Amino acid sequence: MSDELAQLESMGSFMWVSDVPPGKRPIGSRWVYKEKRDEKGVLAKHKARVVAQGFLQVPGQDYLTNGTYASVARFTTLRALLSIAAREDWEVHHIDVKGAFLQGELDEEIYMKPPEGVVVPGKEGWLWKLLHVIYGLKQAGRQWKKKLDQIMRELGFTKSAADDSLYVKREGGFVMLVVLVYVDDMTVAGSRLKDVMLFKKRIAERLEVSDLGELKYILGIEAKRNRSARTISLNQTAYINEVLRRYGMLDSHPVSTPMAPKERLTGALSPSTPEEKQATLEFAKGASYPERVGSLLYITQTRPDIQYAVSTLAQFSSNPGIAHFEAIKRVLRYLKGTAEFGLSLGGSVDRVDVVGWTDSDWAQDTETRRSVGGFVFDVAGGSISWCSKKQPTVALSTVESEYMAASNAAKEAIWLRTLLDDLGFTQVEATTIHADNTGSIALSHNPVSHSRSKHIDIRHHFIRERVETKEIELQFCTTKDMVADILTKPLPRDSFERFRLALGVGAL
Repeated sequence: MSDELAQLESMGSFMWVSDVPPGKRPIGSRWVYKEKRDEKGVLAKHKARVVAQGFLQVPGQDYLTNGTYASVARFTTLRALLSIAAREDWEVHHIDVKGAFLQGELDEEIYMKPPEGVVVPGKEGWLWKLLHVIYGLKQAGRQWKKKLDQIMRELGFTKSAADDSLYVKREGGFVMLVVLVYVDDMTVAGSRLKDVMLFKKRIAERLEVSDLGELKYILGIEAKRNRSARTISLNQTAYINEVLRRYGMLDSHPVSTPMAPKERLTGALSPSTPEEKQATLEFAKGASYPERVGSLLYITQTRPDIQYAVSTLAQFSSNPGIAHFEAIKRVLRYLKGTAEFGLSLGGSVDRVDVVGWTDSDWAQDTETRRSVGGFVFDVAGGSISWCSKKQPTVALSTVESEYMAASNAAKEAIWLRTLLDDLGFTQVEATTIHADNTGSIALSHNPVSHSRSKHIDIRHHFIRERVETKEIELQFCTTKDMVADILTKPLPRDSFERFRLALGVGAL
């Protein structure tokens, strides 16, 4: 707490005032405490923050109604960058910005009650007039981003068109440095160590930062590098063990798959009477269903093998039943046996290309008869993007559901092509997306069988245009080679483990 107050004072974040002007109302504040842990889950330090009660701010007076935007990097961008960096043997370092949100300039006049316990003799009952942004204010994230954009422009960087938090510096037409920012965490990658070190020196002249050296741990994810194999592996072992401990599953018996083969969870399993709801609450014992699902969702950032199971479970957050809680327990039991698993990125591949797989399970939902579509994309030898999602409309045939899934995958492929172009790896040839349905491939090339396709929403024909411009190419692959199958349905153990390995998930 003393460190936090000293930082606020040294940065000139506030000044003491005895009263506020007419028409102004001071907002409140509070202390927030957090334990910071390292990649092994060991307590590293305690942190305290003075946080403004932003929910008391008046729109249009204390902040602009359109001024609450805050951008963060996509995890897909992080995985793509690390996969390319591993393959290209780039240097990858990590920087932490101290008090990032405190760096932003404040345009509005805001008064705040000092946090509990902060009293200056002779200034009892006085208030703080904020001179800089502090945590908790509605505009904190946007103002920090504006400051960061300005600094990066001064250092010669341009923003990526694909990700607002990705900055690229070029020299002679070639990418020299890449910086990816997630709030206050900076991942810095470049082919030459001297360029990385020079950037760290220059950013330290403008911001107070902690130089964490080579990337080892970021956003709760541990990174392990094998330079001889040209790979970087990501795992969340410490976080998984913490989740297992939190929900009393550390001593559970492991299972081989996150969902039982052919298991179908439906809303019919949700409680419909007060007695059933009470029984569900007693069974849950503690943490709510959305909290448990949220914990699992974060694990999917390095574990695509549980993506289908978690996406399915998330559909029942508003009214879960005992069967849904049991399904969560099964996912946790699966993680218990595979806590040491991680995602391997990069490798000694010939080229940095985008390659995808798309699949769907027709009419899987027995209540709505909607299908589940999924895709996975590989860049530079690592799975960097995946999705498992129920389709928005009912498909009348397998061809239609596969076509809709392929169109969704094509949108991701176009974005990935833009991202790789920004990183210096322009995709000249068409991006290959593998599909296991010949009818959907034919439909993407020509409006065949008009009577069966005339009702398909026009937005799904997006892929046909991209195939025609030779940005996307759909190629047939057999079902036994369809990696995306793991994202559309519960699979038997043999198939599940085979596709899990194809995703790059395994023991590190």
